[in-house]
Amino acid sequence: QLYQLGKDYWNRYLTGISKVSELEVMEIANRWIRPPEMTMVIVGDAGQLFSQLSSLGKVKVFNTEDQPLDQQ
Repeated sequence: QLYQLGKDYWNRYLTGISKVSELEVMEIANRWIRPPEMTMVIVGDAGQLFSQLSSLGKVKVFNTEDQPLDQQ
């Protein structure tokens, strides 16, 4: 059992989720999700991704030891 939630967990989960309205989801999202304060972590080849990502905002590049690298 997943975290001792009971064998009927997924059925109870779906029932609970179906009771939430779109308006309620939007109200909570607007309260807690603040894009200006968000950070995205993207793993990959910085040389290939940097130019694409820089159009979204400030980009910081780190090596595998978590040391900052010069921005390209």
